[in-house]
Amino acid sequence: MHILILCLILPMITHAADTLRPASFADTCARKNIQPVGEVPDLVTYVYTPQSQFAGFICGNSDLNLPVKAQKYATAYNPATLTAIAYWFGEKILTDSFAVIRGMVFAADMLTGAPGTLLAITDSFPATAIDTSNRLTVLPLPSPVLLPDTFFVALDVSGVSGGNYVGLLSTKDGCYSGKQLAWERDSLGNWHPFNDGTTITSWGLNIDMAIFPIGDFGLHTSIERTMPESLQVTLEANHLHIRFHLQTASALTLTLIDRMGRQMWQQQTPQAANGLHQIQTVLPPLSSGLYLLTFAVGGETHVQKIFLSQK
Repeated sequence: MHILILCLILPMITHAADTLRPASFADTCARKNIQPVGEVPDLVTYVYTPQSQFAGFICGNSDLNLPVKAQKYATAYNPATLTAIAYWFGEKILTDSFAVIRGMVFAADMLTGAPGTLLAITDSFPATAIDTSNRLTVLPLPSPVLLPDTFFVALDVSGVSGGNYVGLLSTKDGCYSGKQLAWERDSLGNWHPFNDGTTITSWGLNIDMAIFPIGDFGLHTSIERTMPESLQVTLEANHLHIRFHLQTASALTLTLIDRMGRQMWQQQTPQAANGLHQIQTVLPPLSSGLYLLTFAVGGETHVQKIFLSQK
């Protein structure tokens, strides 16, 4: 395979929520000292440039039709919650105003190490709105996702084709967090690591892609802190008790979401007067485990993790 390296030196843009990055992004191999700026990420965009008609980006889409790129992560924080995925794009070549990208979340297959069960997917995002001017492109998930210990965040570029291309930044070859963390899925649904060296689709690259999970990973914030002090939630078996105070009259929506991001239960109140309120309800039969309870009121959404134990 023929590879051309285009070097881009860009400052990292941080996000207000907990944002995970591969360990290699903090290594000296992925940073460069530019005076008087100081240390900045020294990342690259890999371009596929063979002698034939094929073109495109290795960490993006190309005429080889490898439409999904995934970066592997692990977290010891339990439970970790994912709310969005950030992408750092180096280049885009677009003439199609209808081209779109999507974000995807996968649990890791414990046997193969490859992406396994699909946990969540974002709404389609117009490729023309991808930022290549030194900023992250952030795709929010429709609902928070409770994550397993090992997971993948991915970019789906199947909606970009016909001479249109987008390319992610990555570390340079040899600057990476560990073996087989960068993966791609071909058009037949088969997953291949970038560096396995055994298949025709392997690039033989040891890199980490600029795909970053955003959520609650126990680093700086805890999702429970988003709950106002006036909101109290208790759960006994499947009996849910909620006590809250409204400063002004508002509609409210309660939603229960499982680890897969699926809505399991919802209750809506068109308009509640200001003052103290108490809700007591019986949840439907559900499996024991962790859930997210979202409380949407007055244009704000508060989230709390709860554990349901069915006896």
